[in-house]
Amino acid sequence: MQGIVAWLGGDLPYAQALLEDALARFDALGELNSTVVLAQAMLAATAISQRNLDRAVALSRQACAIGERYGEQSTRAHALSLLALAQWHRGDVVQASTHAKDSLRIMRTFNDTFGTVLLVERLAWIAGTAGEAERAAVLLGVARRLWPLLGGQPLLGSDQWLDPHERCERQVRSVLGGAAFQAAFDRGAALDHAQAIAYALGESPPNGPATHVGEPLVPLTRRELQVAELVAEGLSNREIGARLVIAQRTAEGHVDHILGKLGLTNRTQIARWVAEQREGRNP
Repeated sequence: MQGIVAWLGGDLPYAQALLEDALARFDALGELNSTVVLAQAMLAATAISQRNLDRAVALSRQACAIGERYGEQSTRAHALSLLALAQWHRGDVVQASTHAKDSLRIMRTFNDTFGTVLLVERLAWIAGTAGEAERAAVLLGVARRLWPLLGGQPLLGSDQWLDPHERCERQVRSVLGGAAFQAAFDRGAALDHAQAIAYALGESPPNGPATHVGEPLVPLTRRELQVAELVAEGLSNREIGARLVIAQRTAEGHVDHILGKLGLTNRTQIARWVAEQREGRNP
C-alpha cells in the first residue's frame, strides 16, 4: 500500500491523503476487511506522528472495533498497539499498558516478531513513564535481545522510535544508576523468548516462576478463557457468539486460537483441558 510506504518515508501529508483516499474507496464499495483495518490503523499512526492524538485514538478504536467485529485479529493487534502508543503520548499510562498487553497477547498467538518487539519497546517506555524504572530496564534488555531476530538494526533506525527509546533509557539510568540499570537490562537480555513475553505481559518475573497466586499460569487471554469455558459447557460457536455478544466468526477465531495455543485438535480436548484447570485450582 502506497500510504504505508509514504508514512515510512516520513511524508506524512502524502501518506494521510493516500490512506484517506483508500478508505473512502473501501467505504464506497461497502467493504470491511483486514486491509480496511490496516489502512485505518496506519492513518492512526500518521496522526500520532503529527501529534494529533485525539484523532489517533478515535481512528485506532474504530480499527479495533472493525477487527473485533469481523474476526481480523492480526490487524486488530496492530491497531491496539497504536492505540496504546497514542494513549501513552497523552499520558494515560494505565490504558496504554492495558492496550499494549492485549495487543501483545494476540501477537504471541500469531508469532508476529515485529509486532512483538515493538510492543516490548512500548511497554518499556510506558513503564518508564509510570515510574517503574527497573521493569523498564528489564524490558529494554528484552527488546535488545529480540530486535536482531528481524535481521536489521534496532527500531529499524526510525527517529520516531529511537527518540522515545533513548529518552526512556536516559531516564531509567538516572533513576537506577548505571550499575543497577545494566544489571536489570542484562536480566532482560538473558530471557528466552517465552520468558521474555511472559515477563512483558506481567505473567512472571525475570528468571522466575509465575506471580499469580492461587491461579495457574495459562497461555490464554481472559476472553479465550471465557470461550473455553463455554466450549466445555457444550455451546456451539453461534451460541458462544450470542452469549458473549460477539460475531460467530470471532467466536470461531477464538476457538481456533485456543486449539493452537494449547496444542489441541478438537473441542472435546478443550473441555478436558478446562476440567483439568478447574481441578488444579481446587485440589
